[in-house]
Amino acid sequence: MKWTKEQQKVIDYRKGTLLVSAAAGSGKTAVLVQRILTWILEEEKNIDEFLIVTFTRAAASQMRTKLRRALEQLQEQYPDNQHIIRQLSLIHRASIMTIDSFCKQVVDDNFQILGIDPAMRILDDTEGVLLQEDVLSVILEKAYETQPEAMLLLHQYMKDVRSDDNIRQLLKQLRQQAESVPDSRAWLAAARKDAEACGAEAIESCPWMQLLIQGVKDIMEDVRQIPEKVLEEYRCLPAEYQPKAYDKYSIYFQEECQMIQAVMQAATYSELQQAFDKSGRIYKRFIWKNAGIPEEHYVTELWQKYSACKKEAAGYVQATLAEIEEQQSGVAPVLLTILSLTEQFMDAYLSEKQKKNCMDFGDVEHYALQVLTRREDKKLVSSEVAKQMQGMFTEILIDEYQDSNDLQEAILTSIARQTDGEYANLFMVGDMKQSIYKFRMARPQLFQKKYQEFSGNLEETGISKKIELMQNFRSRKEVLESVNFLFYQLMTVSMGGVDYNQQTALVPGREFAEQSPLPDYRTEIYVLDALSEQLEEADEEISEETQTEIKEEISEEQGDEPDMDVMEQEARFAAAKIRRLCDAKQPLPIWDDGIGAYRACTYRDIVILLRTVKGWSETFRQILMEEGIPAYAESSKGYFDSVEVKNLLCALAVIDNARDDIALAGTLRSPLAGITSEELAYLRAAYREGNLWEIIQRYVNEWEQPEQSQLYHKLKQFLECLEGWKEYKTYSSIRELIWRILDETGYYQYVAAMPRGRHRQENILKLMEKASLYEATSYHGLFDFLRYIERMKVSEQDFGEAVVMGENDNLVRIMTIHKSKGLEFPVVLLCGCGKQFNQKDAENPVLIDADGYLGINYKHVEEHYYEKTVKRNCLAKHMKEENIAEELRILYVAMTRSKEKLIMIGSVDARTAKSNKEYHLLRKRYQDKAADLQEASTQVYKPLGKQRVAKCNSYLAWLIVTLLQIQNQGTETDSLRYQIVERSEMDWQTFESWNRLQERSDLWEARMQESGNAEFYEAIRTRFAWQYAHPMAVAAKGKLSVSEIKKMSQQEELEAVDTLPELTEKKKMPKHNTVSAGAEYGTLMHLAMEKLSFQKGESLQQVEQGIQELVQQKVLTPEQGKRISASRIYHMMHSGLGQRMVQAQQRNSLYREQQFVIGLPMHQVYKTGNETDLELVQGVIDAYFEEDGELVLLDYKTDTVSEEQGAEELVKRYHAQLEYYKQTLEQLTGKCVKETYIYSFYLNQVIPMPFDLTERKKPL
Repeated sequence: MKWTKEQQKVIDYRKGTLLVSAAAGSGKTAVLVQRILTWILEEEKNIDEFLIVTFTRAAASQMRTKLRRALEQLQEQYPDNQHIIRQLSLIHRASIMTIDSFCKQVVDDNFQILGIDPAMRILDDTEGVLLQEDVLSVILEKAYETQPEAMLLLHQYMKDVRSDDNIRQLLKQLRQQAESVPDSRAWLAAARKDAEACGAEAIESCPWMQLLIQGVKDIMEDVRQIPEKVLEEYRCLPAEYQPKAYDKYSIYFQEECQMIQAVMQAATYSELQQAFDKSGRIYKRFIWKNAGIPEEHYVTELWQKYSACKKEAAGYVQATLAEIEEQQSGVAPVLLTILSLTEQFMDAYLSEKQKKNCMDFGDVEHYALQVLTRREDKKLVSSEVAKQMQGMFTEILIDEYQDSNDLQEAILTSIARQTDGEYANLFMVGDMKQSIYKFRMARPQLFQKKYQEFSGNLEETGISKKIELMQNFRSRKEVLESVNFLFYQLMTVSMGGVDYNQQTALVPGREFAEQSPLPDYRTEIYVLDALSEQLEEADEEISEETQTEIKEEISEEQGDEPDMDVMEQEARFAAAKIRRLCDAKQPLPIWDDGIGAYRACTYRDIVILLRTVKGWSETFRQILMEEGIPAYAESSKGYFDSVEVKNLLCALAVIDNARDDIALAGTLRSPLAGITSEELAYLRAAYREGNLWEIIQRYVNEWEQPEQSQLYHKLKQFLECLEGWKEYKTYSSIRELIWRILDETGYYQYVAAMPRGRHRQENILKLMEKASLYEATSYHGLFDFLRYIERMKVSEQDFGEAVVMGENDNLVRIMTIHKSKGLEFPVVLLCGCGKQFNQKDAENPVLIDADGYLGINYKHVEEHYYEKTVKRNCLAKHMKEENIAEELRILYVAMTRSKEKLIMIGSVDARTAKSNKEYHLLRKRYQDKAADLQEASTQVYKPLGKQRVAKCNSYLAWLIVTLLQIQNQGTETDSLRYQIVERSEMDWQTFESWNRLQERSDLWEARMQESGNAEFYEAIRTRFAWQYAHPMAVAAKGKLSVSEIKKMSQQEELEAVDTLPELTEKKKMPKHNTVSAGAEYGTLMHLAMEKLSFQKGESLQQVEQGIQELVQQKVLTPEQGKRISASRIYHMMHSGLGQRMVQAQQRNSLYREQQFVIGLPMHQVYKTGNETDLELVQGVIDAYFEEDGELVLLDYKTDTVSEEQGAEELVKRYHAQLEYYKQTLEQLTGKCVKETYIYSFYLNQVIPMPFDLTERKKPL
């Protein structure tokens, strides 16, 4: 094999420790194997003289296999070479293993030093979960008894006074963090010292303070050149502008330059504060016109960016050190309680494990460190055992080094030889850009530190060197150049850990056979936008208040997570792309190394990568299957949701406790008993008293004619089986019990006949396997097994559904990006790019950081409010930036899995569609059909800056900001192209899908009729044509608001009209009444009308005074008080209707803001069918009053309408809503509603509502 120059250097270097930064697809595994072979052949070393540490067992097995095959090939070349023959005999005992396996070996060989039982076993995961919960129960129970006040305070800080689940989760996270460092107790002690820090000097020296200082510097780093650029622009202005511009404002810009310099030089918090204090002025909107500058020299956008960054940075240093000290002392008692409980938990958990003679993998690593090191002058140095091992290994090779942590680093360096204080025989290979295991306590900073410190010049003095492998031998240049296009702009040292430039970018190293004509292998980026058109239509065709309602509804429906519609639209779009890739007429050519030629793309060549499979994978699988595309989604979730597992767990719960009504009902309704819902309902109706178990017993014992009841026979048989199962459980294992249930009921064969039957059977076998593993632990019995399962559900752990896919099955694979690491696929579809990043860990009450320890907000217990602390703000910012950096590396991993074609798909969320200026600009460019641009592939784009990258909340947001940088506003380059797909285009694709389904249906029907089997055909047609007798009951929501019913009514009216009248120009509200959103203004006016007294509205001054009283009572904020129009309220109170309301209030018969929930027949709500089931309708009546034994109903409206037809518009718009209010009042009060009115604050008008809309009355 021909090696590149850099690869050969890696293979040959022998002078000391070597760090290899190996990019994706650079052949690092092949190079590592060749390096070992070179050691064996040229230096005549033995294979067992090397320690090869891999990240997973699968990687270790693969490495061993590759080495064995390479040695076998060498033996064929040199059959008489005894040294090679000897290596083949040693390969099976070579030290090729994970770090956990190595540590276990060290512990097993040195158990006498540790004083532990050599037979101590590894704790099973299932047992560990139960054991931790048991230990925590004891610890917390004792804490509640001995320190109740401290625990009450802790509950208040954890924002959960009813449960200690949050506390349990926190203690487990703290234990995990502490055990990821070499000295767990020292880390907890340091955290305690940090919490107790008192005094300015002590606080300034806290580690988190350095994070804060660096964070502020990072913010200013992105904009530090702006004041200098503006100043230089001023200097270059023509002479006539100098007096008004440069001479007047240059001092200010010079101050800004000096301030930035002071910030960058600041070493302490005080110095940072002083730097900002010297530049107190912040010109958010610098008025360039007033400065006398020509318009072509305006830099408004640039200066706004600078001002925003400066304001954000200054916000982190607003608090004085005295205020920080006060915050620290306020939260210290809570943090000390947490740390004390963590120490107790760790001690008690370790004690329990020792009692049970077991240890977990964390213990194994710490035991190994204890064997291999000793403490000398507060530092860890190699022990005698470690020194002996140093002579055993010629070299220690660490694969995936970027995923190591501090504890693993201490273990491996303890057995490395040293020369002049430097490690001499370490070989570390990895890629900082692919470090994606933060959740496993990985510390990519270890790799980053060495990468920055080690020299790339192999001829320099020193033995710590680095070599970079940038050539990619996996992917086409189109894939690599699109990766470079994005990461030139996104990844920097401070955001991702690597300065992504021409020295670190991917370089094409593989040459693909030429094709004519050349297919389009360019990366494709699709932005699915189903919302922008909808919002634009709302802006154009609907009133201001309704616009706001629609936009808020879209935002609420979308939320932070994509809804089902988003998943389905992406899945259908992906299906369309897959069909085109595998199209029989013109498929995408795929190079096949096996045959040495191109072949047509098939389903097995394609993978769909998702950031998370939760909620996504099953949707994608179902949609693809509907589209006729076979697909498989391996999920780590969903096992406990599978019906076959649910049924068996319910049966086991009933065997353990037959009085568990939920489990018993589930078992009876399952095929295990075969009781129908109607039969269960009959039992409950017949016996109103007692639980379900007692009802069954009474029914079986009291039934007089059992031979005439099918229900009786089913219950009798079930009870007999249950009695046998209960007796059997006393002397059998859980696995045997499950098998007996399956055998007696035939359930195992039953699920085989269900859809995905083989898959369901595998799920059952997996449950039996888990039961066996559980019983091999120190826990036994059915009760504890069920308790463990329940704990797994609560803690969101899952076994994942069983895998039944073959390696060569021709289907599309669906997996997470993490699962795909280390794999490669001809075609990659990266979907779900619009899914927002998960930042929930930065929102926890207590934040945990390896360097900054613990952060928490200060709660003023008596005043019942939280004060944000400087420390928690700092840790939250740091944690979010680390999460964003990890997401950036995850995106890099996803994009580099592709060999030939990369397709990225993301959906625009409501927030982006409404307010993302960068997306609006990109969309406008695309709609303008800007000229395509064929750029040179060597184009290097400038980094966007850490802060701009960090403010993005999804992969799609990164795509948007990077695509904007395409020069000349083009929509494509020679390596990628993007397309914004609007709703109409997505609807057309759905239409095409239905057409294909219809064609398949017609073809099947024609074949069935040709076969002559009319009876079979008719039976199938009848079954598929069957319709449920109560379709409205299925489609109904169950609960509706009156506003939703109003919109349904409006939609019906719109559909009934052929054309819409032209909209008249909107009348603008007076400036002092204008608000940012119509709905907000309406809410404020409604609140005022609810709280203000009608008896104190005799003058405008009284109304204004009433509004001020609401502000003083904190019902309204001062800003809200200013927005309310006192004059319009006064006008309403002095209308004829308003005076009647004054009189009603004097009689105590005025009712305002009355909430209600009533049940109405479905046919009345939906205006269709004859369904009599009730639909719940909820709403709020603005006001009504009683007059002469009858009721008068009033609804306030703030809609903007035309003066000419405004009253008519409001009557049309709200007649349905007012009709429901009228029915509700009459139903709830039993009194007749004699009059119904709308009061329009916009028109200052009372509008009567006719009971018959064909009768129009003139407004009052």
